[in-house]
Amino acid sequence: MIALVVKPKLLGSKRFEKVVEELSHLKPVVLSGNNAASLREEISELRNLDSNLTVVACGGDGTFHLALNSIPDLTVPLAVIPLGTGNDFARYLGIKKPAHASSTLNNLAPVSMDMGTIELIDGSIIRFAGIASCGFDAQVNERANTYRGPAGTLKYLVALAVELVKLNSREFMVSTNGG
Repeated sequence: MIALVVKPKLLGSKRFEKVVEELSHLKPVVLSGNNAASLREEISELRNLDSNLTVVACGGDGTFHLALNSIPDLTVPLAVIPLGTGNDFARYLGIKKPAHASSTLNNLAPVSMDMGTIELIDGSIIRFAGIASCGFDAQVNERANTYRGPAGTLKYLVALAVELVKLNSREFMVSTNGG
């Protein structure tokens, strides 16, 4: 079984509908939302129905992050189809176009990779893959995500300029296993 995780704003878009059409032979279930906890419940229910569930993040880096934090455990395969503005993680995996991701998904050939977790001061756990950002780069990304336009790199450059003007220092505490 294939579960497509998509944020509500992408539902009904031509790009997403094309992906659904390309994967129709797999009879995908569409899960939409912005909340990892509620998506985790839905994914757990689907996994109880089919232990061979694969979760597919259809969107950008934010959707992949949402899907990664929605799977109940890391034994659930997670794939990505790049439909977002940044798509850095998909690019890191060598997936440049949605059609390439769809054809790769049809092979269901998993790739193992390192992932990490961050434990926040309140005890909650956040999973990440590829990179975990905090500080200035995260502020720029957060601001860029609030913009409806311009698209692509220009959006991040505008956010960078705004955040440079507002730049202030922050303190972080970092610890690692055994350190």
